[in-house]
Amino acid sequence: MIVKKDAEVMFIKNNFEKGYVYGTLGSVVCFDEEGYPVVSTFNGQEISASPETWNVEENGKILAKITQVPLRLAWAITIHKSQGMTLDAAEINLADAFEKGMGYVALSRVRSLDGIRLTGLNEIALQVRPEILAYDKELQQRSEGARQELYSTLEGDKKLKFQKTKKTYWVDEIRKSHLMAYQKWSFAEEKTLVSDFKKGMKISMIAKNLKRKDGAIRSRLKKLGFVRH
Repeated sequence: MIVKKDAEVMFIKNNFEKGYVYGTLGSVVCFDEEGYPVVSTFNGQEISASPETWNVEENGKILAKITQVPLRLAWAITIHKSQGMTLDAAEINLADAFEKGMGYVALSRVRSLDGIRLTGLNEIALQVRPEILAYDKELQQRSEGARQELYSTLEGDKKLKFQKTKKTYWVDEIRKSHLMAYQKWSFAEEKTLVSDFKKGMKISMIAKNLKRKDGAIRSRLKKLGFVRH
């Protein structure tokens, strides 16, 4: 890939120490002494995009690796290629979406609604595949069946207490007790998460500090490539 000054680019690797994640957008403003592009990001930070290394490992042994500048041109990108990215902003055209669920994939890449400019939409883009809806309904029915089965074995106060724990699927209701439920992760939150994790802080403490649930912390760490054994 060849880049010039003013080229729109995105980072394709996480590096919290340098200040970027997979999907961070910016433009090339100059080149450093070694010839590597210096990128000005949306938040005004200037980052020298020096080479990064990707490893393919098996049982702790490196089978292959590649080293390159962690940038990709970002004038445009397909929805398929955007999967896994966290974007600060995006102009999205769903007018030619050809598969159900494509709209969700595209829109969910962006951190907030303020960063989305939707220029086109068709009937299929935001639809959910029927088999997914059917499976979701089946899982909810199984869950309720298991709940009723457990409820029938309880007596007295235990049965009354169990009634109060009925799970809700409405986000507004969930956020009454878990304020950050289903909220997008900001770069600052991710940076704090990784920093605390590397310090050896317990998941429960990280969750408390960030006002998120333990499961959300584990899920985000896994997505960012961190696993604690």
